[in-house]
Amino acid sequence: MGFTPKHISLYLFHENVIIATSTLFIGAFIISLLSQNENQQIITNIVLLLSIFCFILWPFFINRFNSTKLIRSIKIYLLCLIIIFIYWLLAGYSFSSYFEALPNTEKFCSQLYSAGVYIFSWGAGFITIFAPQGLGVTEYVASKYLCSTHNENNIIAIIASFRIVILLADIITWSMTRFIKLKVLSR
Repeated sequence: MGFTPKHISLYLFHENVIIATSTLFIGAFIISLLSQNENQQIITNIVLLLSIFCFILWPFFINRFNSTKLIRSIKIYLLCLIIIFIYWLLAGYSFSSYFEALPNTEKFCSQLYSAGVYIFSWGAGFITIFAPQGLGVTEYVASKYLCSTHNENNIIAIIASFRIVILLADIITWSMTRFIKLKVLSR
């Protein structure tokens, strides 16, 4: 199709920057609105400002280094961001539902706050270079922000177990698409 390795590398870089910025922005926004902890608000407000700065400058930066103009329209860029935001809000809601459904989990914070913590901690893990898939970092960050009477190790285990839920969802989705593809192609 005429795409060079440079185009593909740039696209993958673009995709990762947008995902990281989006998750950190959404999570920081929710936490900064709902947290009663001053230190958390300071950290999330800084992340929020950096994310906004990145969202604004990113289209100009990525197009400067790509002759094919990866971001051709601000309207399409904003639409992509909206879709990504919806995806992550649903992922955060899934986590908060999972978290609330567990036995002996005290509900000190709102479901929206728990969703924001999950999204924020996922973003923090995602940008951590030394931890593949943010393993350990995501769980640690979330354990520091989530409201619960569980000790830190229990919270880390709960969050790590949610990775299994996500993995199962991915496997089921992949299996369904393979099944549908086989049924459609066999006709």
